[in-house]
Amino acid sequence: MRIFATLTHNYSVMLYSKTDRHDAIKNVISKRKISSQEELKQALAAEGIEISQATLSRDLQEIGVIKSRGGSSSFYALPTLGFSMNNGELCVSGLEISGNMAVLKTPPGHASMFAAIIDRKELPEVAGTIAGDDTIFLVLRKNVSERQAYKSISAVLSVKE
Repeated sequence: MRIFATLTHNYSVMLYSKTDRHDAIKNVISKRKISSQEELKQALAAEGIEISQATLSRDLQEIGVIKSRGGSSSFYALPTLGFSMNNGELCVSGLEISGNMAVLKTPPGHASMFAAIIDRKELPEVAGTIAGDDTIFLVLRKNVSERQAYKSISAVLSVKE
């Protein structure tokens, strides 16, 4: 069985590449405080980019978009805006490891961003993270030494001694 799609003269389809979509998402997020995927979807539609919820979720994850807090509200942010892992402009203020657990202290409102970075790096020493406002709880894998964990986490984030 064959299925055919018919387009009438007053219906047009514009195709956008993944790169175009990613660029549009980054552009919208960098210009406005967007607090939900639905709001972002509507902003993209206003720019002529129709996108499914599933595709938008995948695109946000691929780009590395995180939820950041500003006062009492949260909004999407690009992790490279306002902080750099390389030169330590914004860094973790404390890391304490005990057994198979670790606690990271971050500037207020930044725990989710740092937890997302750790999760995306898929560190072999870290089983998972839970982020609050300024604290991240990490569960370390079995048989990981405190030294190994500290070295691995410190390599990804700037940690103040």
